[in-house]
Amino acid sequence: MNARKIVEHARKYKKSVRIASKSIRSIPILERLLTRYPDVINGIMAFSATEACWLSNRNICNDILIGYPIWHVTDIEEVYHCIQSKNIDHVDNSPNYITLTVDCIQHVQHLDSIIDRLNAIAKHKTKIPVCIDFDLSYSVQIINLWFGVRRSPLRTINDVEKVLQHVIQSSNLKLDGLLGYEAQIAGLGDNHQCFLQKPMDTLIRTLKHYSSLDVLSRRKSIVEHTKKILKSNGFTLRFVNGGGTGSINFTCTDLSVNEITVGSGLFSPLLFDEYKDLKPFHPSLFFACQIIRQPTLCIYTCLGGGYSASGKTGQDKSPQPYLLQGAQLDPNEGAGEVQTPVWCKKKQLQLGDAIFFRHAKAGEICERFNDIYVIKQGKFLQDRYKTYRGEGMCFL
Repeated sequence: MNARKIVEHARKYKKSVRIASKSIRSIPILERLLTRYPDVINGIMAFSATEACWLSNRNICNDILIGYPIWHVTDIEEVYHCIQSKNIDHVDNSPNYITLTVDCIQHVQHLDSIIDRLNAIAKHKTKIPVCIDFDLSYSVQIINLWFGVRRSPLRTINDVEKVLQHVIQSSNLKLDGLLGYEAQIAGLGDNHQCFLQKPMDTLIRTLKHYSSLDVLSRRKSIVEHTKKILKSNGFTLRFVNGGGTGSINFTCTDLSVNEITVGSGLFSPLLFDEYKDLKPFHPSLFFACQIIRQPTLCIYTCLGGGYSASGKTGQDKSPQPYLLQGAQLDPNEGAGEVQTPVWCKKKQLQLGDAIFFRHAKAGEICERFNDIYVIKQGKFLQDRYKTYRGEGMCFL
């Protein structure tokens, strides 16, 4: 249901969808998405070089963008050999993309040097596709405001052009795409339930509004300028990637973008409950912990459960009980490393019962479990999807 909503929205605006694998971390689910909606979902954004090559070698997808820069020589060598083998062995001659991300001249020079050495050894010229990642954070210097993230140092047309010229001059690299992610819009909730949070929500929505105007303007100018330079040098740009599930409504309207990365919305974790303008998604990924103790009448202590999400530490990163009306974590202990006490006054539970939880984020919980069991209309199906962990893989 969540996937269908995302696909229908993207299709309406003629955008392609690239799945963020970090938010899924399960090959069977990635395969299911790619095969069910091939006209819209046609790429993956991976989060490490080893993962990208693993997915490529498993023939999961022939268009993989490693959305974060890589530096380790062995990682670059692994990607090079994977690309080379795919381009040589692919029977129908269609391209197999593993695109690397760069955001500074040092990235380009480092890649160029290593690929040049590998090409000399192989006696075969392989050009590695790269994507330039530019920053879309919102900044007002006069009041020292920074509304966004700290990632790419490229913020202006001139910043991007300097890196672009080094890519064009390289005989070992080719520009494949641009990546401009509006993290402050896609990744920040603005509709919290807590009354004390309402003034901050109002401020965040105001900043999102002004930031969105800035994003549209800067992304458009950078994309147009890049395309102009590429055209004068006989090249084209294959993709311009932007957004996330949290900004899908906004990003779909940006004509300078032709593909959107989504992932978390497919599972709809806790943090997605805090978005005002986001289409309603249905929670669809949970974990269960068994009750092993009952210290008092209304407190049930579960085994495990302390699976907090990444990011700035806070209560919003803790998992929360689901489907059990009135249930909540103990305010002093929270979700524990080995034991998690849950308060529940409205229903009497027994030792051995399971309490379901929602994770604050999406794919991170898959690092804790080997399998995803499929439930339909309250019944377990025979389908069981292996997570990355279940296949013995851990990439970060």
